[in-house]
Amino acid sequence: MGNTEVRWPVVTGQRWARASELELFQRLYAPGRIRFTRAFTLSRFPWFTAVLCLVMAVWFFRLAGPNRFIALDPLIDAGAKMRPNVFELGETWRLLTANLLHRDVLHLAFNGFFLFNLGGTIENAFRLRDYSFILVVSALSTTILSVFMSSVPSVGASGMILGLFGAASVFGYKYGEMLPRRYRRYFGSAVLPYALFILYVGLVTPDTDNWGHLGGLLGGAGATMVLRPRIWPRPRTLWARFGTPVVTSGLVGLTLAAGPMIRAFPSAFQTVNEPRSGITFAYPRYWMSGHNHLGYAAKGNRLGTSVGVRAETRSFEPYTLREVRDWFVEEELGALQARGDVASVEVVRERPMLFDEPGARGLELEVELESRAGPQVTRNILVARGYYRYAVVLSAPRAWAGAYRPLLERMVSEIRLVEPKALEEARAVAERFPGMTRAQLRLGQELARIGRVDAADAAYGRALETLPGHTMALYGRAKLIADFGGDMEEAERIATILVQRDPEEPAFAALLADLRQGLGRLESACQVLQATFDRLEVPPEELRQRLVELRCFRRF
Repeated sequence: MGNTEVRWPVVTGQRWARASELELFQRLYAPGRIRFTRAFTLSRFPWFTAVLCLVMAVWFFRLAGPNRFIALDPLIDAGAKMRPNVFELGETWRLLTANLLHRDVLHLAFNGFFLFNLGGTIENAFRLRDYSFILVVSALSTTILSVFMSSVPSVGASGMILGLFGAASVFGYKYGEMLPRRYRRYFGSAVLPYALFILYVGLVTPDTDNWGHLGGLLGGAGATMVLRPRIWPRPRTLWARFGTPVVTSGLVGLTLAAGPMIRAFPSAFQTVNEPRSGITFAYPRYWMSGHNHLGYAAKGNRLGTSVGVRAETRSFEPYTLREVRDWFVEEELGALQARGDVASVEVVRERPMLFDEPGARGLELEVELESRAGPQVTRNILVARGYYRYAVVLSAPRAWAGAYRPLLERMVSEIRLVEPKALEEARAVAERFPGMTRAQLRLGQELARIGRVDAADAAYGRALETLPGHTMALYGRAKLIADFGGDMEEAERIATILVQRDPEEPAFAALLADLRQGLGRLESACQVLQATFDRLEVPPEELRQRLVELRCFRRF
């Protein structure tokens, strides 16, 4: 065509010239465009897409068996997108596998139909390695955007399909004018309605991963921007020769390599401070609020892993670790069995725990439960701290307990006992007014409540220095010894003085009775209680109960 002799008076005047010599011809003549228009076809059978659809179908029916749907747990086990598995366990391979799994026959049929038809078209339009690049980018952009923006478990090839719609749209935008007439509508006005239809179905269908759809659409469109069609002449560049295979392999490799990196550098924790009870704990920052199997307010993920805390206090005597253990096993866990929420409870391990806080004693119980939510492995940190008791309950489904052990170990190590808010306030007042007896007295009481015996005794001592013989400061010192041990004879002497000062005060009588009982003088303890009981018109029920506990059988 370029050797044809032409005469065009406007351009050549009266002479004949070869068409290829004319500037106008050189600008308009594009052999590649002409060849593309003549040779472009979608008639080749899309073998790669067919195999991909077959893989999805075989995988579905292998998991579903005779059923028409797959439950959530088998999907999670097989490779569904789950935020906790990716961010906490480093199972980044799920970012790929989730695109090939489906929850029911209708889901599989819908996606399989669109993938075969649209994927087959894109497979015909591009080289196989470029088509693979589009699929991988679409798949990863689907699950990556979804895992960051949605905590809902998800599966399905619809994200990749939206990526192929994006690829078809970009292809039509770039090459629509050169396409054969019969294909122009397919890559033009026909693509958008189908894409909008899938997006609309996602928006009106509950539990649809619309973030994944959006990620796939953007990923497929972006990947296609840098590609050339199958029959387009390739420039002799490194990208044209090796670009997409290298990038595709690199994306898959980086996805898999990110797993060990996540496990080595776990996600950031959110610390919760319970100011009233004086305990802090930490959990992965994106865990949600809820309740655990014991009914405790908890933070957890959709996989069923959680941490819950219960803190309680009482006013009459400190807790022992044995009391806390019996309360947790017999009352808290026992209530689960009584309600029928669990079929079995088994304590599989028990070991002491050490805390830097003086006066705090800890115990860890590892308990396995057969609950309504399935088998659970729980780590229960029990703490007796003066008049406070704590239960920190960490639980995980048995299937994931091994994988979650490092994370739970870190969470256990983050448990801290801090000063309760009442103690902080009392300390602030005492430091501001060091000579105020009432301030030192309150500080001593709050210190005693968390088992800091030496510090509490020092506060009571400062109160007595300011106001010698102060009744409540003396009571505080004697109660410290009765509760936590010390010079019982000295404490008994102080309590005797207090009862003589106010023989109708039940608290003084109960303290003196406790001290005399500790010294082995049970009859004298009963006499003190009985004398105070007889003096009061309306004795408190606690005093009556104390007489019963000491078996003081005199009529009262």
